[in-house]
Amino acid sequence: LISLAMSGLPLEAGKVALPAHPETMYRPEHAVALITKRLRQLEAADEESSILIGQLFSQVGVTNPDDGGSVELNRFVTGQAYQGKVVVSNPTAVKQTIELFWQIPAGSIALSGGQTTDSKTVTLEPFQVSSIQYTFYFPQAGEFAQYPATVSSEDQLLAMASSKTFKVADQWEDDTVTWQSIARSGSAKD
Repeated sequence: LISLAMSGLPLEAGKVALPAHPETMYRPEHAVALITKRLRQLEAADEESSILIGQLFSQVGVTNPDDGGSVELNRFVTGQAYQGKVVVSNPTAVKQTIELFWQIPAGSIALSGGQTTDSKTVTLEPFQVSSIQYTFYFPQAGEFAQYPATVSSEDQLLAMASSKTFKVADQWEDDTVTWQSIARSGSAKD
């Protein structure tokens, strides 16, 4: 707070609109603090990456009683909250600083103050695993693609998760026969 007070930034903001073109010199009316991030195309790494990445999608608040973990989903329902989890691992003995990039599926809306697209700089110690979570829901039915989460370092693409297509319906008819479905709604013959 003290460093912010001593930075010379004014108490009232003037016009601080960013220029329309990136090559235009930015000259605001007064001193400003500016932080930007820009999307850029990555080049494939020359050698095989040592970073591992994976994604998991589950319904918020639903866990598997067998192992205490989340249940991986293949079918999604409109209006339900879902959680995406991106897990990155450094299986080497070398500390690595990476940029993790992810986005919610197309056709979905972010929850809990999340963003459609986000990134985070992560420092992975040797043999460390790190994860991020985000929540979203689908307002309408359909099939939606998702750009897979990626890991980069400088301008090099180190790893990319598997792509996924989300099949979303207003309601799914459950046609699988399980002991629970028979006990719940089965006939005497079943």
